[in-house]
Amino acid sequence: FQPDILCIGGGISNEGEALLRPLKEYVDREANPMNVENKTVLCLAKLGNDAGIIGAALSGEQEA
Repeated sequence: FQPDILCIGGGISNEGEALLRPLKEYVDREANPMNVENKTVLCLAKLGNDAGIIGAALSGEQEA
């Protein structure tokens, strides 16, 4: 499994670079061991802590 992009949202995204730096090292080591050209991109969700609640609201709206 090798995602192209891994976007972190919710409360944990408030940790910023303190979270992304070690997570990037882990993902590069575990998910991308043989593929040095196509590394997984890590980013913080633009919606930050509100990402989950907005996603839930949109999901509920689509099902209605």
